[in-house]
Amino acid sequence: MFTTEVRAELVNGVVGSLYLVGGGDPLLAAAWYPDDAALNKYPQQPATSLESLAQAVVDAGVLQIGGNLVGDSSRYDAELYVPTWPINFRATQGGPISGLVVNDGAMLATRTKTTDPAGGAAQEFLRLLQDRGVTVAGQPTGGTTPNGLPTIASISSAPLIEIVGEMLRNSDNNTAEMLLKEIGFVSRQSGTRAAGITTVMETLSTWGVPLQGFNMVDGSGLSRENKVSCTTFMGLLGRYAPGDPLVSAMAVAGQSGTLEPYFTDSSLANRLVGKTGSLTGVKGLVGYVPIDGGSVIRFALLLESPGVDDDAVFRPIWQELLGGALASYPSGPTVDELLPLAAVPR
Repeated sequence: MFTTEVRAELVNGVVGSLYLVGGGDPLLAAAWYPDDAALNKYPQQPATSLESLAQAVVDAGVLQIGGNLVGDSSRYDAELYVPTWPINFRATQGGPISGLVVNDGAMLATRTKTTDPAGGAAQEFLRLLQDRGVTVAGQPTGGTTPNGLPTIASISSAPLIEIVGEMLRNSDNNTAEMLLKEIGFVSRQSGTRAAGITTVMETLSTWGVPLQGFNMVDGSGLSRENKVSCTTFMGLLGRYAPGDPLVSAMAVAGQSGTLEPYFTDSSLANRLVGKTGSLTGVKGLVGYVPIDGGSVIRFALLLESPGVDDDAVFRPIWQELLGGALASYPSGPTVDELLPLAAVPR
């Protein structure tokens, strides 16, 4: 789990500057954000309550902040967006990525994302403290916490598997990117995208996952420079099985997350579990289908063609290849018949 701390020198209800120290929690949020339908996003659950942290500061005895309220995002580097992402993704699909980010960077007043996540987090936290009667002389800003300041309040996230589940079910790009940096921070003491990728690649290689042609440049898959094959996915899927916590955290056909609208009238409803992926001209679905006798079918389906990300195009393909072939197993097409098709010259 991730822990967000508040640090300050508290004397008779008064602090100088108060520091909100990010611990890499991707689901730290104010109450308005996870369920704001206007944002057209999946509910961000299990959110870590910023209100609860503000109340903990008040309960610790803070009445007045004589200086600034400072957001500290120094756990991770300063790269807020992956350079190879399209510019328009920054306001919609992913980022800002920071060691301290609240509401995925969205601000209450505008419902738009800030380019200063540490300062934006401080601004949201200041509002909640003022709502609870704390007076603040200074301003919300970003900065670094001085050494030796005591922790006066903290809040921990849900367990890691629940956060990973939110990421998998909802295709949460911000969570994916922050987890990648956290992998780098924990494994290499470097909260960077590059450090996280190095550890992921080493781990996949150690597991024996086929990596021919595989290129990883971010955690979410938003960059067009990412390259992956069905073979790599199948190797990774082979590491797990239904009943494992990671598999149980995936979206369920006809029931949850990005798979809720699909296979609703199929025998795969409430059976198929998987992870979807989508870019313009690209659609992917990988996962598992349990079958009688305790066995399981692993599958990886990657589609790349102009317009294939349109629901009217990929849904019939999913239904034919998965809803038909897998639902009728063991009858149906052979493994050889389901091998990737040869590339068609354009």
